[in-house]
Amino acid sequence: MNYDEMLVYLNAKGISNSEILIIDEFFSDNNLTADDLKDITNNIELKSLVQKATFQKLKDYDEDLLKKLYEYNDKHGIKVITYNDEMYPVSLKLIENSPAVLYYMGSFNEETIKIAIVGARNHTEYGAYVTEKFASDLCELGVEIVSGMAYGIDSIAHKTALKYGARTTCVLGTGVDICYPSKNRKIYEEVREKGLIISEFPPTSGPMPYRFPLRNRIISGLSDGVIVVEAKDRSGSLITARVGAEQGKEVFAVPGNINSVYSEGTNKLIRDGAIIALEVGDIVENIYKLQEECLDKKNKKMRTELGEDELIVYDLIVKGKNDVDSIVQNTNFSVSQVSGILTVLEIKGVIMEESMGRFMSK
Repeated sequence: MNYDEMLVYLNAKGISNSEILIIDEFFSDNNLTADDLKDITNNIELKSLVQKATFQKLKDYDEDLLKKLYEYNDKHGIKVITYNDEMYPVSLKLIENSPAVLYYMGSFNEETIKIAIVGARNHTEYGAYVTEKFASDLCELGVEIVSGMAYGIDSIAHKTALKYGARTTCVLGTGVDICYPSKNRKIYEEVREKGLIISEFPPTSGPMPYRFPLRNRIISGLSDGVIVVEAKDRSGSLITARVGAEQGKEVFAVPGNINSVYSEGTNKLIRDGAIIALEVGDIVENIYKLQEECLDKKNKKMRTELGEDELIVYDLIVKGKNDVDSIVQNTNFSVSQVSGILTVLEIKGVIMEESMGRFMSK
């Protein structure tokens, strides 16, 4: 068992994420390896750090648990990563109580701007209209819609994204192999093929009430902003908004009738400082800032993947020195060297030939 497998094992054992993080820190501080987990049952210090039930789960070591889990995952097309994995979403690493383990079906896309749309399960016609309007306008801008696949506003947001051919992510409060609610089977299957279904709970985990508030931090954590369309005063959507604000995300709220119970939550969010969302332009203003940040992040990542000579040539192209002769004149490279570097940059997808012998950055 390696270290990542230990994290998956703890998760599959039903140990809470907060206690997995405690155990992880304990192992790191004491220079313990994953194999030490089998002999941890007499460790008094660790016993004092976790709940009694958790320590009992550690004592009841199951040699076959991981094997059974991986076999089940393979059979059902489920993938699993830990927060040590390169594929782990950067945005989730920045939140409090980051999920140590994630199960998913579909694919990640770190390049897209992501906006969460959440709201009431029971909603008004106004709420349905606003959700579809905002979601469709955002999809046309290339925004990925994130939500929780619940009845109502969540479902409308996912359906709209799929209708417009945009990416959407479903964050579940169950295992990723469980479609809940079951009537959302069509959404579930289509998102599995075209977007991302994700959960911190191991496969076969059912819809327990305590799991849904926990998943809300992942909905907001994956997103660059959160829109609350309709929500009662004590709605779970308000948890997503509150956690999103704590995570430093922009929180938007759609105002509604002051006499409607479905607008109590959103109106109070606005009163408490959320941005009023009257049209998609209110969100776009912030998205443009986010796009700049995204492009900056993408550019930094790209530059780390280029060699020294490739960077020199790339920077000259950005400055308008975009043909072989200009590059040769501004460097110590030969014509053949420049031609070779240009070919490599094209293969890496960072430049393209816009006309005969002239190049531009992508």
